[in-house]
Amino acid sequence: MESAYYGYYHIETDGIANSMDTKKIAGFLGTQGCFLEDGPGSFRHKEVFLTLCLMNVQNKESWNSNNYNESITNYIAIVTSKFPPPVVKQFFKEFEEFVGWPILEETDEAGPFYHGTKASLKAGDFLEPGYPSNFGEHKKAKYVYFTATLDAAVWGAELALGEEPGRIYCVEPTGSIEDDPNLTDKKFPGNPTRSYRSNKPLLVLGEVLDWKGHTGEELRSMRESIEGLKQSGLDEILE
Repeated sequence: MESAYYGYYHIETDGIANSMDTKKIAGFLGTQGCFLEDGPGSFRHKEVFLTLCLMNVQNKESWNSNNYNESITNYIAIVTSKFPPPVVKQFFKEFEEFVGWPILEETDEAGPFYHGTKASLKAGDFLEPGYPSNFGEHKKAKYVYFTATLDAAVWGAELALGEEPGRIYCVEPTGSIEDDPNLTDKKFPGNPTRSYRSNKPLLVLGEVLDWKGHTGEELRSMRESIEGLKQSGLDEILE
């Protein structure tokens, strides 16, 4: 399959103790009335290109369809079109609510990845979820956010909370990553800003020193735009 035409997704639990019930998942798919079971744990949508494979795997980096278990599932491989139609997006939403785990998009983005902040860090440190967000109501973030474009990282460094100078770090994800819905589904189709997030820590590889900040007018305009979203109640962070 050519990645230019297909979108690859998956659901994974965080351990055997939190495995999903295979029979309940199969039952849910059966109630949809639009899935055919091609084999044990393998389901195909009747009308659109969408397949799901239920598995119980020991190594989530190496698996095949023979990893099916009739009782427990800890990994669901999902393949659909590169740009899923509305019916697939709606199914994703309902399926996530049913299983209680997020559907993660697999990306062939190789980096480098950047994170803009005002925190002083060094190589070997980790950026972890759980700290107050720079935007919205500044609640503790369930994810840590990063980007593959230096310009987006510059905005992150300049707009981060705090009075310290902005810093940009080259980072490496330590777990699964997904598109940042605050800048993709919510604002831009696809992911032209190459913005991502992860619920696992980011490893700091080093600091980027040769970056240029935005002009005072650009910063003022961006802050006014953010304040306008806040006043309109549209600055909520999708977590």
